[in-house]
Amino acid sequence: MRVLVAPDKFRGTLSAAQAAEAIAAGWARTRPGDRVETIPLADGGEGTMEALVAALGGERRTVRVAGPLGDPADASFGLVRKAGVVLAVVEMAQASGLALVSEGRRDALRASTRGTGR
Repeated sequence: MRVLVAPDKFRGTLSAAQAAEAIAAGWARTRPGDRVETIPLADGGEGTMEALVAALGGERRTVRVAGPLGDPADASFGLVRKAGVVLAVVEMAQASGLALVSEGRRDALRASTRGTGR
């Protein structure tokens, strides 16, 4: 049997790639003769950059930028090189996401997406 494992992330626990590998490993333990392929997916939110970079064979880089309220934040972006073209993959949540600001400090009038642009 041919099996496709294509999960999204399990927020707060596993990335899409980690979830796919865990599911594939479990399947292989019970049905070792099956051909299992993994394709991590994302819904366009957090985890999308990681899924695209993994699927396209790119690399992930991390830079220090200003978070939503100006605090330093480490944000990753992806680079994919194919046929002489470089594709950059940016996930806004990496530098400007709500997860970077505690609930008590959230203030839409003070927040900025400057870090994403950087």
